[in-house]
Amino acid sequence: YNCQRCSTVYNYTSAIFQSNSSDCSNPFNVNYTCDPSCGIAAGNQTYDSCTAALPAAPSNAAASISSCSQINLTWKDNSSNESGFKIERKTGASGTWAQIGAVGSDITAYGNSGLTGNTTYYYRVRAYNSFGDSGYSNETNGTTPACPIVDIKGRKDASQSFSDGPITIDLGKDIELQWSSTGVDTCTASGGWSGSKPTSGSETISNLTKSSIYGITCSGVSGSSFDSLNVNISFKPWWREIIPW
Repeated sequence: YNCQRCSTVYNYTSAIFQSNSSDCSNPFNVNYTCDPSCGIAAGNQTYDSCTAALPAAPSNAAASISSCSQINLTWKDNSSNESGFKIERKTGASGTWAQIGAVGSDITAYGNSGLTGNTTYYYRVRAYNSFGDSGYSNETNGTTPACPIVDIKGRKDASQSFSDGPITIDLGKDIELQWSSTGVDTCTASGGWSGSKPTSGSETISNLTKSSIYGITCSGVSGSSFDSLNVNISFKPWWREIIPW
């Protein structure tokens, strides 16, 4: 607490001391440690006024969308005696506030990752020190966009349905791939195939000679998504081609 000594007793107008008292009654006795500039030794004295030396509340809290799974938070530091800042969040307007993190003094930013797409999150911040917590900043909120989704399937031939695999085919046979996506602008193939692909489509890979993983990564403004299909090659002995039992 910041305590002001009685000027009529100590013959000066004011001085600030740190007190461990939890009682701000008037007057009261506390054990105190003086500010070195006062030139007065520690002891037990009577004070005539006392206010908690809490940090000032931060302000200008603002949320910005980084991706479908992260919101970045910033605020203004209005105190000079904080030990750090506590960040609280709730999901939706009717959610329950809970502390999700803390940062040190003079830090005015926090990245909240691991969020769910297409969800509104609310935030508030308060400073703290050894005497307690400040009031809260203003509330701010942000809504994450829907996260990108991509799905790839395959089949041996037109007589079968597309499946997520893994798919086993005979050596030298074909595999038909089919993929779709949402919330993306571009797609790129990897593994057993390569190159840029449309955001949805189908493609037949012919005369396969080895097992492969057919991957596809699709990206948009809110992030990226990856999916893959395992295709295994079955090798038949030459005599099974002649005597198929």
